[in-house]
Amino acid sequence: MKRCAIVIFVLLFSLVAIAQDKKISFGFVAEPIIPTKLFRITKDVKTITDSASMNQIIFTSTPRYGYAFGAIMKIDYTPRLSFETGINYLVRNYKMEVEEPGYHISLSFNEDSYEIPLTVKYFLRLADRLYLSNAVGVSLIMIPGSVMTKVVNGAENSEDYYIFEQHSYIMRTMMPAFKGGFGLNYRTENSGQLYLETYYRLFSTYYDTRLLYYNAATRTDQINVKIKSIGDYFGFSLKYTFPPSDFIKRTKKQQKK
Repeated sequence: MKRCAIVIFVLLFSLVAIAQDKKISFGFVAEPIIPTKLFRITKDVKTITDSASMNQIIFTSTPRYGYAFGAIMKIDYTPRLSFETGINYLVRNYKMEVEEPGYHISLSFNEDSYEIPLTVKYFLRLADRLYLSNAVGVSLIMIPGSVMTKVVNGAENSEDYYIFEQHSYIMRTMMPAFKGGFGLNYRTENSGQLYLETYYRLFSTYYDTRLLYYNAATRTDQINVKIKSIGDYFGFSLKYTFPPSDFIKRTKKQQKK
């Protein structure tokens, strides 16, 4: 995975160097993350019969809405072809539930990560200033660390005591992901460019999530229950890029002289 990161950073440096005589602009992005069954983003359910209580225990992991935001750098090679990179901060929210006769317990938590996207875009002109953008590329996902959350009720030696925990153990610190999407691009002469796009990221699970549940009243005791919490995600992106800076424009004029 370190090799992958080195290759991506070398590629970034090379692209910036090559693009010195091209248009370079900077901007920002805000993106809601939307769970939807259309893109395999669904609940994960595990049903287990406890050997002590003989109750049927149902564990459920549900992805909830999240968000991402960050900064972008765009390199225009031609009016129809550009390259985009930057760095984004992602927050994904989850709800874990456990059910057995007479009890329903839930907890919520979030898992965050950082993303360096490397995207190639091709534009089709729809009107004077309106373009259809088509994007494909990869993202380097960086995961800060493991996540643990728990819910506890009552004193440990009492009959009403129960505990419900989730441990999301980090599997790797970095991983690549496919990234693709499309949207609309509105261009102005002096006020920058506005983008409204959809994106889909396809990658494997990067947390190993385990659940623990103990209930003194029913004598239920479950540990190390594996359940899925992280996978693909779909989102809308609202982006804005400023016009090329005066420094870049002055540099171009000096080179022409």
